[in-house]
Amino acid sequence: MAESSAQVVRRYLEDVVAAETAFASQYGEIVRQIPSGSARESLKSNLDRMVNLQEQLAKRLHQLGGSVPGARGFFAQLFGLGRKYVSRHEPMRNDPVKNLIHGFAINNNELAMYEALANVSEAAGDVDTADLARLNQQEVRLAAEAIWAFLKVACSESLVPAQRLPQKGK
Repeated sequence: MAESSAQVVRRYLEDVVAAETAFASQYGEIVRQIPSGSARESLKSNLDRMVNLQEQLAKRLHQLGGSVPGARGFFAQLFGLGRKYVSRHEPMRNDPVKNLIHGFAINNNELAMYEALANVSEAAGDVDTADLARLNQQEVRLAAEAIWAFLKVACSESLVPAQRLPQKGK
């Protein structure tokens, strides 16, 4: 038997809530790895935002008759695999650049996930869930832009002046 539109929206919401739980855990590890400073504060703010989004999504899921899942959701499994691979093969300890890239990747995964949730919800006629997804998407986009701005600085700071290569013609 085919799922109803409401069941599809609930399933997507469950997947998004599970993914946000996994993302918040990964983001917390990234925050711990970034040295103190404005990048760490920005990432900490992003983590707080993720927790808030997760709570909003869980509330909406309960309103639709669903329940908060464990980490078994499709998006959590899909996006969680990359982190496991990175953790096993390329330690990110004390490497702010790699941690910022990972944080940026998480934000972009969220953007795609919220786009899917918004589109499914709109197609199902669930304007409230679609609006929540679009609002969350805007917040995530701003968070990704903030991380992007820190990447150049982190790359420069990762080299001591003596390690920099001489420029052509100098």
